[in-house]
Amino acid sequence: RLFAEIERWRLEAQETKMEAERRESELRLEAHEATQQARRLTSLVEDRTKYTVWVQTGSVKGSGTSAKPTICLIGTHDRSSGDLPLEATGPHRDGAFDRHVLTEFKIECGYVGDITDILIGHDSTGYAPSWFV
Repeated sequence: RLFAEIERWRLEAQETKMEAERRESELRLEAHEATQQARRLTSLVEDRTKYTVWVQTGSVKGSGTSAKPTICLIGTHDRSSGDLPLEATGPHRDGAFDRHVLTEFKIECGYVGDITDILIGHDSTGYAPSWFV
């Protein structure tokens, strides 16, 4: 009877060891997959892409804005740039959002895929925040 009891414990220990090894293997695979996913996401964030955007303010009276405009690029990777400030550079930066002005903007953000949508907005600040684009 003692021999049977020892044999049962030995088999249980062996099954427990096999279960632990199987679970360890599953966890290693899950950790590997999570690491690969994190690397892909990090690459998307760190992979900076430069875009050139042209914005034309309307020609009707009151088209310009004193607000701080923003842009959001939306792409095919189900990602967006988030709201980015439209900051003009160069000789015409002071009048970039005046009536009937065409302004070039350089934007850099994480890769969003092929651009499908562009959202333009502003923060409604300043003495004349309305804007006709």
